[in-house]
Amino acid sequence: MNRPWLDPQLPEPERIQLLLGTMTLREKVGQMHQIANVTSTSQDEELRAGGIGSSLFASGAWAGNQQDAGVRVEGLNAVQRIAVEESPLGIPLIFARDVIHGFRTVFPIPLGQAAAWDPESVGRAAEIAALEAAAAGLHWTFTPMLDIARDPRWGRIAEGSGEDPHLGSILATAAVRGYQGDDLRDEGRIAACAKHYIGYGAAEGGRDYNSTQIGPRTLRDVYLPPFAAAVRAGVATVMASFNEIDGIPVTGSHELIRDLLKGELGFDGFVVSDWGAVGELIAHGFAADAAEAVRKSVEAGIDMDMVSGLYDRHLAAEVEAGRVDAALVDDAVRRILRIKFRLGLFERPYTDPGGGGRIGAIPARRGPGIGTMPFPGRDRVSRPTNVQQTPPAGMTQSISIPESHRARARRLATRSLVLLKNTDSVLPLRTPKRILLTGAFARARTELFGTWTLDGQESDVTTIEEALRAALPAEVKLETKLFPDEAVVYGRYADAIIACIGEHPIRSGEANSTGTIDLPPGQLEALKGLRAYGVPLIVVVFAGRPLALPWLADHADAILYAWHPGVEGAGAVVDVLLGNESPSGRLPVSFPRRTGQIPIYYNHRPTGRPVEGGLRGGNRYCDGPDTPLYPFGFGLGYTTFEYSDLRLSSASMRTDGEIEIRATLRNSGAVAGEEVAQLYVRDLAASVSRPVKELKGFARIALAPGESGEVTFRLLATDLAFSRLDGSVGVEPGGFRCWIGPDATRGIEGGFDVPG
Repeated sequence: MNRPWLDPQLPEPERIQLLLGTMTLREKVGQMHQIANVTSTSQDEELRAGGIGSSLFASGAWAGNQQDAGVRVEGLNAVQRIAVEESPLGIPLIFARDVIHGFRTVFPIPLGQAAAWDPESVGRAAEIAALEAAAAGLHWTFTPMLDIARDPRWGRIAEGSGEDPHLGSILATAAVRGYQGDDLRDEGRIAACAKHYIGYGAAEGGRDYNSTQIGPRTLRDVYLPPFAAAVRAGVATVMASFNEIDGIPVTGSHELIRDLLKGELGFDGFVVSDWGAVGELIAHGFAADAAEAVRKSVEAGIDMDMVSGLYDRHLAAEVEAGRVDAALVDDAVRRILRIKFRLGLFERPYTDPGGGGRIGAIPARRGPGIGTMPFPGRDRVSRPTNVQQTPPAGMTQSISIPESHRARARRLATRSLVLLKNTDSVLPLRTPKRILLTGAFARARTELFGTWTLDGQESDVTTIEEALRAALPAEVKLETKLFPDEAVVYGRYADAIIACIGEHPIRSGEANSTGTIDLPPGQLEALKGLRAYGVPLIVVVFAGRPLALPWLADHADAILYAWHPGVEGAGAVVDVLLGNESPSGRLPVSFPRRTGQIPIYYNHRPTGRPVEGGLRGGNRYCDGPDTPLYPFGFGLGYTTFEYSDLRLSSASMRTDGEIEIRATLRNSGAVAGEEVAQLYVRDLAASVSRPVKELKGFARIALAPGESGEVTFRLLATDLAFSRLDGSVGVEPGGFRCWIGPDATRGIEGGFDVPG
């Protein structure tokens, strides 16, 4: 069959139009139909008919809570062969999998990555994840998650970048570019998916999938910026969220998807529903039956239906009956084909099982679609090499993670660690003679991975105990006692106690919201028993969310927040405990003192009676402070920094101009360290109430003891834009305050005006 759209010399739009003009309605609907776990034995006829456009590989709707058998290159190639060589039009499938924070090389959970405040490292982590996933035959991942989250009860807070739209936007850009590079056709690149568009993180009560109430200005000014940044970075796909906003499910919202995302933001990729979300319009009470759910989803702008099968069963009939405009189907298919062409799948639809990357032809061979995964050995982040044959299911994976990938994971894990307390500089440890190591995470392996880890291997992980034994001098005696009562007995003999506590990954992630953010049962009681001896108590907390730690803040000597730090987490933690590395992580989300303070976030709007200087000494709660236990941006190191000499390049900024804001930092401590200097701005008066502070920039600076350095921030007028009273977006004339400091509550202050 003549297939002119395969001519790579033709412009992409012409190739798409040639193909689109040849397709039948059923073939178009097929491109909009995604199934789970396609194989070359169970879907042969559907593949030959062009009835499937994509397949995701996962154990189910809640795959983030468990591992599965992985994918096999041979199996994916067998499926692709049928679609490409045995169907009339030869349109390749796009294979997807949740590669959320690493493939074989597991990096810290995304919330932990955000704590690093290091876009370069986040981008490199995404690059490595893409490289490893592409070598396994995958083309598409459902990440980054860009939901702003202000409620730590919500389990999926672990998957995002926290509470701030500026930090979220910077990291969104880094992740998209890491996965996709400059050209999706390049070796080792995969399509990213910005999710969950939009407002999913505002689920009421922190209950996953719940309703949201978000005003139009808050939606645009808080929840939209990370998605807008991802679109500007060229993200290939966007996933619509489960939630409804003010009565309209996003999956059925013409205003949010077709008007705002595709229209105003100019997104030219395709939009995929979340798992089964098209059918869930019925449960929302937004559609009476499956056919109406399909109509409303297509009209809203959902281009691909994830696994519900409703497009496959109902869309063609709805078009033929005139109830769905055929032009909407053409638009959806055009978008899907655009990404397939940009991925180079028409030229190279297969993956070389020997590690050579995507290829145009393979030997005729069939195999299963699901099974243990292959993994590339690598010397650097570039072209795959040294891929060995995957062992049969159930056998131990023999191929190790490349040292270059481990080094990147170690760097990001180290930078993600946040030192919350360090009384009398008990850390770094000064080689005590006897250390008691205790807590549920002392010998943890896969628990260090965190939620949404489908392809990490337990055998790759070093435990905290193993890493500590390897790093301590031979004369130091390390006792590891996991039972709390046994640990309390041995605690009397220790010179220092390291308690590795926190929450198991099954307690965070999708469908794992909690009614309280206290430590899991039993852990606090054990710590109280250990504290009774007066031995220095160092607590390392592993978690997928901020936990309420008021007792620890009062009684522990040191608190190191490790999140779920990934495959190199143990080494990173030990490096910081022993002083081989200085902690430099900063909180990407406010830490409440107790569950009842939720929601609590730094960039709230003022009230008519502000807490600062207000009634009752600044407290609105009569049973405790209003303030967070630890504020947004907070984190200690092993040295101290002094901020001075705030300077502005001008006392005023035009509505289309910019200014530079500088400050001098001096390392006033005795050791070298890194500081994350943060720029905050407040619009003092506007046509609508504005936040008390907004992050507008941050910079890492490394200084030796006694050394001084300068940080410079370039602030554009567009950085001050917001949704104004009339609905337009822009900056308004008036006065502004600015701060450069170590977190959202401290800093040296200045001001400037935007003249009218």
